[in-house]
Amino acid sequence: MNTGWTIIGLKMAYLILAWGLLGVVYRLIPKPGSVRFQERQFRVMMVFRTVNILAIIGLVSLEVKWPLWLWLNRSRPLLAAYLLGDLVNFPLLAGYLLGMLYLTYRMDRKTKGIGSGFGSYLMQYGYFWLFVINILLVLRLDDYYLPLVPESFPKVYRWGLEAGAVALLVGLQLIALWVRRLRMVPADPEVEGLVREVADKFKVRIGKVRIWKLEGVINAYATGIFMKNIYLTETMINSLGQDSLRMIVGHECAHFQKRHLELRVIIIMGLIFLGSSLAEDFPEIPLPIFGLYWVTALLAYQVLARFQEYQADRAVALKLGGSEEMAQALIRVASPVKFGKIFRWLLGHPDLEARLNKLKMINHRRRAGA
Repeated sequence: MNTGWTIIGLKMAYLILAWGLLGVVYRLIPKPGSVRFQERQFRVMMVFRTVNILAIIGLVSLEVKWPLWLWLNRSRPLLAAYLLGDLVNFPLLAGYLLGMLYLTYRMDRKTKGIGSGFGSYLMQYGYFWLFVINILLVLRLDDYYLPLVPESFPKVYRWGLEAGAVALLVGLQLIALWVRRLRMVPADPEVEGLVREVADKFKVRIGKVRIWKLEGVINAYATGIFMKNIYLTETMINSLGQDSLRMIVGHECAHFQKRHLELRVIIIMGLIFLGSSLAEDFPEIPLPIFGLYWVTALLAYQVLARFQEYQADRAVALKLGGSEEMAQALIRVASPVKFGKIFRWLLGHPDLEARLNKLKMINHRRRAGA
């Protein structure tokens, strides 16, 4: 890699190939039909998500192994090389993500019957990638740009720049939150009362309870580490009775009680730090080996996520009335699709069959103990 144009061309070709591969996977989705078709739909969707994650990992690996700024620095100051490199890298990443979200939108129109336009869909789901890009941007500032500040620069100003980077991260994250909340409304008193009643049983203090207008989605979300909020989709509120809703809310409260979100953040930060350290301290590591690290890290994270889902199900079964009630709630909200052993490794959420089996084991143990 001795020219910047070669690096840029390689990245563009790579992203076009990755997006094309996503398009091929998208074309494999059948039209809605029998349960067999539904199983095929979900498996293709899992392949789509996995290919997308691997494509992003590959792009990061390319930048780590063959950084564009290094070539630009031959004829330009380091700061200018960083800026020009990022003016290429971030638009490439944003363009790929936009194309990926468009294919995801088309996929959801096929599988979920979503009727909204692409702009509305971006407001529903694009916020997550805003979070990701925001974090990457601030990490870039902190690791690459701020170290270029001369040592002679007054410490007060250096601290001011550091504080500015943190303020930028917070500000950009607040913008992403604002985009997400455009699709939210406050929960009505009855639903909010139910959520807070369940939260009290788990000794969890909930901040806000909101209804998320996600078209065709039946789900609940626990978000926030310092300010714990619960979001329920409008479709789920309209589809479930109070007993089932109480179980699903209890599942989210169990995530808070077990500090699952904090653990996930620590694990993700640790994996990113370890990957960055490997790239910087051992640049001779072949690219396939470096990519293998990220694939292994992804699979390990999915194992942790599945364990946490089982743990939350168990906590609800023991605290809110038994495993049979939790099983009935899961049957109403989860997909009945059965995944093979290979596909189960790609899941962050266990499939319905696996979760029901775990709940049956809890029930058997309780009866045996009685």
